[in-house]
Amino acid sequence: MQALFEKETFSVDDLCHLPKAGFEKRPGIYLGFVVEAEHDDSTITLALYVGSSICIRVRVHGHQQPYTWERHKGSHLYRRLKKGAKVEFRVLAAFNSSIERGYLNLLEAIFMFLFGTLRRPTYESDFVKQS
Repeated sequence: MQALFEKETFSVDDLCHLPKAGFEKRPGIYLGFVVEAEHDDSTITLALYVGSSICIRVRVHGHQQPYTWERHKGSHLYRRLKKGAKVEFRVLAAFNSSIERGYLNLLEAIFMFLFGTLRRPTYESDFVKQS
């Protein structure tokens, strides 16, 4: 993971070399990515999703279920999956011991910032109300 952020840019191949998230039983942070577009200049546009879970494997499996897509119709990731996009999930950080949910959320937000996926909340939650 560290090597990824030491580079000026990274490739899809770099992301594919991260551990697969579908087998990870530990708590941690994961990245989902979908190839959005391939350009004439050999560059690729990716749609990225950063998430966290107390069991990464279970959460990643849930993302791939159509009933989840129906419950969260506004999700950019789920709309892409519904249209047949293939998403790759990779582990960004995993912990060998339990971690408080608040710290996991904080680390998720840091990775969202680093990958440029952090958005201003457009919904109300206890977290947003306290901000």
